[in-house]
Amino acid sequence: MTSAPHQPRIILRSAVLPAGYSDGYLRRALRSGAIVAVLPGAYLSSGDLPDLGLLEWHLATATAALGRLGGDPVISHLSAAVLHGLQPASSAQLPVHVTRRPPAKSRRSERIVAHRAELTTEDVGAIAGLPVTTAARTALDCAFLLPSPAAMALITAGFAAEQFTPEALLRQLARYQRVPGIRRVGEIVRDAGGPDGCDQSPTVSNTVAGLAIGSADSQS
Repeated sequence: MTSAPHQPRIILRSAVLPAGYSDGYLRRALRSGAIVAVLPGAYLSSGDLPDLGLLEWHLATATAALGRLGGDPVISHLSAAVLHGLQPASSAQLPVHVTRRPPAKSRRSERIVAHRAELTTEDVGAIAGLPVTTAARTALDCAFLLPSPAAMALITAGFAAEQFTPEALLRQLARYQRVPGIRRVGEIVRDAGGPDGCDQSPTVSNTVAGLAIGSADSQS
């Protein structure tokens, strides 16, 4: 995991209106440049802008999204990968990804992608005080989302940084029952381990074989 980036303070409309400020005040502050909009109803002080790189801006947007979305959202997928150091900071130009547990619904906008999935307490950690999926959960979520070469690169980076092991990934992957693409992801994890990694592990080989059987059963 990378060191925690600078986290600017988010000004939420829902928080400042009860404190006595008005929409007119916020509009005047926007026009004067005193604040800038991160998301609708979420703002940053312009004084924070010189300290914000791509990573910090992405984190600010994620913080704003967590404050605006219901359903206890958790930063996940590519956004979590950036915070864990599994993706380059340039990826922070992408929309913010979060995951919410059912019954919350999936939704996508220009700046926010909200996924719907079950999350256990073992799937969630914290970075800069914000809820973020663990490195292992993040790697698998991204592997389902990304093309195989990009997924391979991300998982290989995680192995190199010792953020997770092939066995740990496949143990977690075994919890994904009948999810489309599970066999492909299992093979990516195995191949990313290399000849000195998971290829030689009977546990991993058996797990990949089990995933292949489950995938075939779901398609029959």
